[in-house]
Amino acid sequence: MKTILLPTGFSENAWRALSYAASLFGAEPCTYILLNTYSVPMANSLVDVDDFYKEMHGDSMDELKKLEEDFKNLDIHPSSVIEIKSESGYLVPEIIQIEESRKIDFVVMGTRGTSGPGEYFFGTNASEALSKCTCPVICVPLTAQLDLTKEILFAIDAGGIKYISMIEPIIDICKRFGSKIHFGYVSEELTDKDKEV
Repeated sequence: MKTILLPTGFSENAWRALSYAASLFGAEPCTYILLNTYSVPMANSLVDVDDFYKEMHGDSMDELKKLEEDFKNLDIHPSSVIEIKSESGYLVPEIIQIEESRKIDFVVMGTRGTSGPGEYFFGTNASEALSKCTCPVICVPLTAQLDLTKEILFAIDAGGIKYISMIEPIIDICKRFGSKIHFGYVSEELTDKDKEV
């Protein structure tokens, strides 16, 4: 049974990624982990930090429980398991911690794209997840069609692909859906030609 990690901030973008994951993996039994992280602002003497943590954790869990019910209504295999996880901290370190403690087959997350060379296409959290996760990370833009992909862009770093096992999960998806795979690398360094512009 595959284990799919689904980070969420309860946005439309995050819901799009969850819907995409259900379309992609829903035909087979999977364990889905719905993850929400929250950060507590810097404490001052007027704030009871423990109470604030408890309140934020409670709010996060309430939203995760609602999301779990909505996710169950998507077309996922009836034998699938849904877990919810609410953690205080930053998103990507929490993803890495879960990835290290469990065998995660895929991370599926929404992305909007923001600023900066590597972040232009994927957004800050997605870019960081792509560079730090050891399992495949599927970044789903808000505009993605949910009729499943005919083409997959597989982002690689300067190290390239050393072992076929690094891309076997993506090859499996391509075979199941008849998709083409494209490999892409975005350098943060400017070439001489870029400097001329």
